[in-house]
Order: sequence, then C-alpha cells, then structure tokens
Amino acid sequence: MDTIGSANEGQRDRDEKRPQLMTAQEIAAFLRISPKTVYNWVSLGIIPCIRFNRRLVRFERKRVVEWLAQYEQKGRKRHKYVPGDASMGTGSPAR
Repeated sequence: MDTIGSANEGQRDRDEKRPQLMTAQEIAAFLRISPKTVYNWVSLGIIPCIRFNRRLVRFERKRVVEWLAQYEQKGRKRHKYVPGDASMGTGSPAR
C-alpha cells in the first residue's frame, strides 16, 4: 500500500508543477464574461495566453490571476477639503 500512496503523491507533485491550462470558455466562465470578449482580448493582446496556432489558444490560470490582480483597486484617495483651494474648484472665479 505504501508504494501506491507514494506513487500518487509523486503524481500530485507533478500535477501541481504543471501549468493549469484553460480554454477560452473556461476563462470566460471564470471571469464571468462572454467567450467572444475573451477572443477579442486575445486578438488585441490584452490577456496573457498561449497560442499553439492561429485557432488554438489556452490560458494559464496562474498568469491570468496575476494579470487580473493589476486591475484591483485599493480604494479611493480622499482629498482633504481646504477652503479657497483653487484645485478643488472653490476659489475665486478666474476673470
């Protein structure tokens, strides 16, 4: 039994190191957008992908998640209101 368990653990290690390739439909479902949008992003070079040929495209889940993280908003910057500050549009009107 230990031999089978060891073999399964070795297979799991290899599977974890292997990139998880996803289809355009799978990425579309993951991002909750249409597959057509995914294909448009591919043609525009917006989303990271692996092209095997003109029609065969796959996506590495890890790279897509990293790409998506760059669009995360951390929160809005709040500007402190200063009376008479021209940049806030509250100063005296220009003549």
